[in-house]
Amino acid sequence: MGLTGMFQWGMRQSAEMENQMTSVERVLEYTNIEQEPPLESPPDKKPPPNWPTKGAITMDNVVLRYDPMGLPVLHGVDLHIQPQEKVCETQKLLRF
Repeated sequence: MGLTGMFQWGMRQSAEMENQMTSVERVLEYTNIEQEPPLESPPDKKPPPNWPTKGAITMDNVVLRYDPMGLPVLHGVDLHIQPQEKVCETQKLLRF
């Protein structure tokens, strides 16, 4: 009985050590990930300092896709939101 208990304890300890080493391996992989560059717009693409002046949002004939080579999921969406206008979620289901 004692030998069986010691064998079970040894197996449990080896499994626990493997789990801990896997954690260490993951941490080491995450520390070696290449860092993203800071988010900076090129000087010729930066908006003027006083932008936005009114806060209106206008979308004309917007087409969106999940994948650049995939089919569009939104077709010809037109939207205009006035400054200081509140936009709420609607309960309507859009079908195309």
